[in-house]
Amino acid sequence: MSYTHYKNLIVKWYREFSEKHEDYIDSLGEFLLVYFFSNIPYIALVLVHLLGTEDAHVDFSTIYNVIALNVKSGEILIYVSTLLAPFVYVMWQYHRSRKNFPLYGLFMILTGAVYFYCLIVFSMYRSGSIKNVPFVEDTSLYFYILALVLWYYSLVFARKLQKMMRPIPEKSGAQQILDGLGGNG
Repeated sequence: MSYTHYKNLIVKWYREFSEKHEDYIDSLGEFLLVYFFSNIPYIALVLVHLLGTEDAHVDFSTIYNVIALNVKSGEILIYVSTLLAPFVYVMWQYHRSRKNFPLYGLFMILTGAVYFYCLIVFSMYRSGSIKNVPFVEDTSLYFYILALVLWYYSLVFARKLQKMMRPIPEKSGAQQILDGLGGNG
């Protein structure tokens, strides 16, 4: 078999895959772009550290330590709440349009639990009454990851809802005649 044959097979597979998973692929692109730009302050923080520290090396542990030193777990919870706001809006849109949102009840429970946790921990963080800091740091990380996953799914389901809500284009008169004759369609 020739190179062209394999190339055509790969192109065909890619087209079928991208059409079938278009919402997930487009949402992933949007997710990565927005996530990157929303984290530019952390990139600046690391850059300032590297420029201002003698003999600093660019490696994962340095980057991680700089970010971990400057990001507080209580502050992450505000970020988590911000990430979940679009998800709540998408769920409301599905409910309002009477469309089926997969696992609606489970997502409602997860979202409610995350918001409740964020509310309590952030309030305790601001008032200085947290006694078990390692627990809060660990759980805040888990809730942050969960919020990222929920945010990604909100992007996917927002795209799916937009497609469901688009009006069906009317066929032209010529197309209706062709359909009636059994041609093109």
